[in-house]
Amino acid sequence: MTMFAPLEKIIPSIPRISAAQGAGPFVKNDDGIVFTENKQRMRKLKFSQSILSPMRTMTAEEVAGYLALPDTIAPELRELSDSIVGGETSPFRKAAMVESYFQNNFEYSLSVGFRADNAGIVRMIRNREAAYCSYFATAMTLLLRAEGIPARVTTGFKTYEKIDQRKNKFLARVMDAH
Repeated sequence: MTMFAPLEKIIPSIPRISAAQGAGPFVKNDDGIVFTENKQRMRKLKFSQSILSPMRTMTAEEVAGYLALPDTIAPELRELSDSIVGGETSPFRKAAMVESYFQNNFEYSLSVGFRADNAGIVRMIRNREAAYCSYFATAMTLLLRAEGIPARVTTGFKTYEKIDQRKNKFLARVMDAH
């Protein structure tokens, strides 16, 4: 991956990354997010990927972290999530219903008409306001947490533009960020 724009210190990377090579040093946190200490205009990076990651059980503290909600909006989030999932009890079906809610009731737009704060996210959900991927991911994560489903937001690139057939290399552009 070659990146031409600084993304603070977070390095967008492939799933299950086991190593990164480039202008580092690199650090990988417990969530698998790769960081660098050096901000640069352009980075050329190589990643190694582990095919199978061993499953592990989350600690109670980790689960609590993935269920945490801001106190100021937790009641509204629970009310909104309950209105979406009704009496459903299956976590899988609840998640599918929340996903469907966003797919069927919202428009994608890079121009948003609300602040990116707690109240703005609640307003977006309640009024079904147009937004883009990071807003939808945040809103869905909060609604899942309100339903007792541990969740977190992740970001990366979705690209299909192959630049080297033999080496299976893809071009990731800023517009491919999600």
